[in-house]
Amino acid sequence: MSRVTRADRGRWWAAQTLLDLGRLTARWLEGEIGSQPGYQPGYGPDVETEPLVETLARANRAGFLTQCSQPGYQSGDGPDAGAWAQRAAVTGFLEERRATALAAEARKAGFEVILDPPAARVSRFAHPGESWIPVTTLHGELQTSFGGFWTRRRIRRFYGPLCNRTALRAIAGAAQLTIVDPSYATCTDLWDFLDDWARQQGAKVAELDEKRAEERTTTQLLAVLAAAPEATAYLTWAETGPSGYPVVLYLNTVGVLPCEMTRWQIHEQDLPLLRHVPWAENAYLPAFPADQTPAEAMELLSDQVQARTAPTANRGGTPWNTRS
Repeated sequence: MSRVTRADRGRWWAAQTLLDLGRLTARWLEGEIGSQPGYQPGYGPDVETEPLVETLARANRAGFLTQCSQPGYQSGDGPDAGAWAQRAAVTGFLEERRATALAAEARKAGFEVILDPPAARVSRFAHPGESWIPVTTLHGELQTSFGGFWTRRRIRRFYGPLCNRTALRAIAGAAQLTIVDPSYATCTDLWDFLDDWARQQGAKVAELDEKRAEERTTTQLLAVLAAAPEATAYLTWAETGPSGYPVVLYLNTVGVLPCEMTRWQIHEQDLPLLRHVPWAENAYLPAFPADQTPAEAMELLSDQVQARTAPTANRGGTPWNTRS
């Protein structure tokens, strides 16, 4: 039986974000990597997936981490004509705002869609009902379906053997999206649609990678300040925000009161810089301040840093510091 090579294991274990995972999945689809999470080590995509590789790889590099897919097909002439039929389908994980936008585009184009919230924001006792779309039949009898909600436990079981905790959080923090062609037939409508989306989004992702140097420097500074013993810092999942910014950092460099915390949106590519910052429990969320503009956040942060350099007696009050 094949095993995951040391090189492949190292590649997957080093991945931190949804984009990292998508890029590795693209390389597996293209045959550059021998194994990927959840699949038999040493094996590449199925033969039926080969015509879809270019589109799937492009979608993964654009941030849509695909978990499973299949082409549309219907058996040909003869006594078994139409006996085996399947619909083109794809399912995976995508940053929530982008997934919502893609789902709307897909529905408008006539595709069937299932859009579930991120597992990280769903209680294990109140997860969405299981929604499935039939995709494969044999002599009219159902064989397989796409969909089903991925709980955090299911994500850990599937991706956990090869992925670190930061990567698992990134997957759990992404929306779950399934898109299915309405017809049981050999057609490329879904893949043409997905390819167009991936080309547009991929260009934006590439541009973002090149132009985020200043923003990344700011996040590096915040990470250093958050690591200070007297600082109070939390990460939470963002309810709203621009595409690519699924996480919010709450920071008070002097650790006094939650109402004095700086709120700063963190791009998913920069999450590894904040791996030492704890994630907030739901009980703390009501105490957090409302949205701040970047200018307001930087002004508040400047005040905090000045207070941090002042004598302890001048800070006033007892530090509200939840670090153990």
